[in-house]
Amino acid sequence: MEKYIKAEYKENYLEVTLKGNIEFSEYTDLINHVKQNNQLPQDLRVLGIDKGLTIMFKPSDAILMSEIRKQAIQQFNSVRHAFVVDDPENTALAVLTTSATQSPNYLVKIFSQKENALAWLLE
Repeated sequence: MEKYIKAEYKENYLEVTLKGNIEFSEYTDLINHVKQNNQLPQDLRVLGIDKGLTIMFKPSDAILMSEIRKQAIQQFNSVRHAFVVDDPENTALAVLTTSATQSPNYLVKIFSQKENALAWLLE
């Protein structure tokens, strides 16, 4: 299966597409890259698209993933994050890692359709 990580700033949101078997370190590198990008707006909107994604990590890494995401969120005034997932396993992973990332400046919602995710993200 093809594997790629693509992050592209569109007109008013960051679109991140993940496909294939992604190592845990690649995922955390992506979060750290976003964290260090000074060109992103302080009120960040993120559209995360998972296409046949498998993140290769141990269950104990889910907590670490949440902590890394929390640290990244602190760099922004607010983050609105829409996930588009294509299978139940990734939905469960998104729920697990985002529920542990709760913060007053972090709004997150999980969708199965990109159109619905964009409508919520850009409202």
